[in-house]
Amino acid sequence: MGFDLANYNALLHIFNAIRDKNLFGKEVTDLEFAVGLKLFTKVIIRQKNHPLFEALRPQILELIEDLRSSSMEYKIIEL
Repeated sequence: MGFDLANYNALLHIFNAIRDKNLFGKEVTDLEFAVGLKLFTKVIIRQKNHPLFEALRPQILELIEDLRSSSMEYKIIEL
């Protein structure tokens, strides 16, 4: 199994932004979230017309906007 990481710099940028927000309180969890989000959104973008993602797309876009926002004041707590 392999992944195309042609956009490696984007992944590092995403990870650094998430780590800087300290969303989960653990760097390893921040990294897992960043990698998962990057891979998942890449599939959604490539398969944008797939009915599976129709209902999910608005929530994913909102999540990404929240993560990009400098005014994001909440912290996700890992259970």
